[in-house]
Amino acid sequence: MQNDQATVGTIRDTLLTYVVSGVVVSPSSAGVSELSVQIVDKNVGPDVGLAQATTDANGSYAVTFTVSLASLRQRNKTQADLQARVSLNQAFLAASDVSYSAPSNVTLNVTIPATVTTLPSAHEA
Repeated sequence: MQNDQATVGTIRDTLLTYVVSGVVVSPSSAGVSELSVQIVDKNVGPDVGLAQATTDANGSYAVTFTVSLASLRQRNKTQADLQARVSLNQAFLAASDVSYSAPSNVTLNVTIPATVTTLPSAHEA
C-alpha cells in the first residue's frame, strides 16, 4: 500500500493542472454561443492542442486540464504558453493573446474581429 501511495504522489507531482476561462465577444454579432474554443500550448515548432471547450449563450467558456511536466520538458519548458483559439465549424475566427509561462488559473478572452461575417445573428444563435 505504501508503494501505491508513493506512485500516486509521483504522478501528481508530474502533472500540472490548468484552469482556463474566458469570454468570446464580437463587436458585430451577438451570435457567440456554441463556438469551439481550443486551448493550445504555443511553441517554436507546431503548437500543441491541450483542451477543448464550447462557449455558452453569453460567449463564456471554462476548461480544466492537466499537462505532464515531462511533455513540457520535451519542448524545453517548465510551464505552458497558453492561447485560446476560437472557431465555428472548424473555420478559424480569432485567438487570444498568449499567456507566456501561464499560471495555473488564467483568463484568455477573445475578441472576434468585426470583419468576420460567418457568425450567426442573435436570432440564429
